[in-house]
Amino acid sequence: MNAASYVAHPSAVAAVPVELARLFEASAIVQATYARMEERERRGFIRYIVLPFPDCAGCNFEGTARDSLTVVYSHEAWEADTDPDVGIAIDTNADKWLGWYDNNNGENADICAGDANATMKGFRVQTTWSNAENKCVASRNVGTPTPDFTIAGTPAQQTVTAGGATSYAINVAGSNGFSAAVSFAVSGAPSGVSSTISGTVSGSGSATLNVSTTSAAAAGHSTLTITATSGSLSHSATVGLAVKAATQPDFTLGASPAAVAISAGKSGTSTVSIAATGGFNSGVTLTAAGVPSGVSASFSPASVTGSGSSTLTFTAASSAPAANATITVTGTAGALSHSASVTLKVTPAATPDFSVSVSPGAASIEAGKSGQAMITIGASGGFSDAVALSASGAPAGVTVTPDHATITGSGTATAAIAVASSAAPGTYAL
Repeated sequence: MNAASYVAHPSAVAAVPVELARLFEASAIVQATYARMEERERRGFIRYIVLPFPDCAGCNFEGTARDSLTVVYSHEAWEADTDPDVGIAIDTNADKWLGWYDNNNGENADICAGDANATMKGFRVQTTWSNAENKCVASRNVGTPTPDFTIAGTPAQQTVTAGGATSYAINVAGSNGFSAAVSFAVSGAPSGVSSTISGTVSGSGSATLNVSTTSAAAAGHSTLTITATSGSLSHSATVGLAVKAATQPDFTLGASPAAVAISAGKSGTSTVSIAATGGFNSGVTLTAAGVPSGVSASFSPASVTGSGSSTLTFTAASSAPAANATITVTGTAGALSHSASVTLKVTPAATPDFSVSVSPGAASIEAGKSGQAMITIGASGGFSDAVALSASGAPAGVTVTPDHATITGSGTATAAIAVASSAAPGTYAL
């Protein structure tokens, strides 16, 4: 049977027979329908149903016409009360449904049309579907809902560095008139982690779970269980806590340049840099190991506090032999120690010496004439002694006379070449 369901303004309400009105008063189900209809009337609209004549074909399925009529009436009343209003689409406007309708099984009362009818207060009535009991029923007792609450912790996960702190919100939502005070307890905190609750909640509200850690708290993940209790009611929620290891005070050490080359008798430098981490602020003492023979290493300053730098100077004695060495530079502060390497190349000092050259390298002079040549003395290896100038290999009748008898270190002199008219022609090496 299909419900005859309409929406109308109160001025268009059809009259309902007195007998049917009495049946309304006799049935608990129909009384509930009246309440719904009255609610709709307060909003400006009501629903009404049109019943078939009691002796219509198919209407005499009960022992009496009256019983058949009350079954039909209760069936149609249920549908009029629970169906969506006319013009409200079922599938596309679920948020606007004004009644009960199952897209798979149809109208509420039709689901139970084949179920056995029931007797209520002397009247036969059509049963209707109950989602709560998952069956067709004529009535059901609904008790007073028990006041209760739910609890949730947010955010679900927090991360903190050992020695730090964090917090969560504890949200309580009361239901069914719950308004009592709620107390909280927390469990599951690992060693080095402590918690406190700030704020109070009665009914609905929120409190704060404060979590603090010590610097010795072990790194890892743990689950904190928040238990909320109010009288005999108790509910729990969990939140995750990840602890990261605290950064320990320390320092790093480096040297630049990492390679130094010097000659015997000379010096070279490298800069040693100290960078503090984790709040390190202690003094770092610097040492150098692996320095070769004939070379000394010194730091200025000899120690650095916190972050800073020091100049490492290598000094080679003039007698220092050739060497290729790896110098280990170490910085020490209590139990902390870090190192860096510097390669050092030492080359021997050059032997003091001089060189001599003459320009031009060849000359032609006629007998009875004279010429000149430039003598250049070059010094190397720190040579600084006096060089005596002399000429040899001149033939008879040829004389070579420098304008300086000696040159100290490096320098030049002019040699005058005189050829007598009696000198024999020829080529001579002077």
